[in-house]
Amino acid sequence: MISAGVQPQRDRVDRTTGAIALESAARGSSAQYSSRWRFDQGLRLAATDLLPEGKKRSVIYVGSGDLGDLAFEQYSLSELAAYLANNDIFFNAVIVGSGSASDSVNYLCRETGGIALNLYRPEGIGELVRSIAQMPSGSYSLSYHSLLPTDFGRAFLPVEAEVYLMERSGRDNSGYFPPLE
Repeated sequence: MISAGVQPQRDRVDRTTGAIALESAARGSSAQYSSRWRFDQGLRLAATDLLPEGKKRSVIYVGSGDLGDLAFEQYSLSELAAYLANNDIFFNAVIVGSGSASDSVNYLCRETGGIALNLYRPEGIGELVRSIAQMPSGSYSLSYHSLLPTDFGRAFLPVEAEVYLMERSGRDNSGYFPPLE
């Protein structure tokens, strides 16, 4: 969880601390609230933390829908949308209160495949949870064990891969110097 204050910071919430700690971190304290909060830095920090995680990655923004005056000081809206989309991270928003999602929030949701929902709508936000569970993953990993001679780490070993998916294909090649064994 990232608190996007003047200087965004990580709030560690793990399975052992449970829902009470998550609620406490989400509520924050009066010292954490500022009109100078930084949405762009908070979003970038949250997205970067997700990069090493599994295939289904999603950032969930919880707030009023108004991103503030300093929302895009360091990173522009289009840069953030491209960063999320290029790394297969969906942006979702839960709008608290009677407000609605800003155009910027809606743009991020649209460009990354996420949705924006009001917390207090009659149906609740179960749709958001279901949409995350049903998100397609276009990332695959390939692993193999080479039988080529390594020359004690001096030989360049080529790697080629060809993929066929839904009547389309792609091919690429690369290589590496193996570790000494």
